[in-house]
Amino acid sequence: MIELTPLTHAHLPYFFEWVNDEEAIAHAIFAFHNISSEKEITRWFAETMADPDCLNLAIIDTENGQCLGYAGLSDLNFEHGTGEYFIFIGDKDSWNKGIGTEVTKMVVEKGFEELNLESIILTVSDQNPGGRIAYERAGFTIDGCHLQSGGSSGQFHNQIVMSIRRDSYLAA
Repeated sequence: MIELTPLTHAHLPYFFEWVNDEEAIAHAIFAFHNISSEKEITRWFAETMADPDCLNLAIIDTENGQCLGYAGLSDLNFEHGTGEYFIFIGDKDSWNKGIGTEVTKMVVEKGFEELNLESIILTVSDQNPGGRIAYERAGFTIDGCHLQSGGSSGQFHNQIVMSIRRDSYLAA
């Protein structure tokens, strides 16, 4: 079982390992591909935690208390009722176990039930079919695609744009 808790400084040490694991960050935010030292990771973490337009949640394994990753909503705009979903599961032993789908559903619920959002969007690389499937299982639908717009190590790939709207969430 997992739970979502506020991301705190106590979770920072997990990121030191994850951000320096090329496999773990293959589909992660681009910032992870440009940082590696503890100083750089700490600076990124502090900036992330200080962002007032972002809900940052730690993904916690309730059986052992370990942090498996983080997820949440960025670019929160309460005037327009929007936010952008993100997730990063750094603990590779937790991959392919349905955690991504479960976390996505939990964050979507927070977005609509607690934050009163009207729409949540996300982008996912076409090189990450597991992520796309998890998002679809959580109710997201494909809106479009940005061709050759993202990547790392000089490799560009398509970014699929997905969203879920309050009315769809409530109807499910």
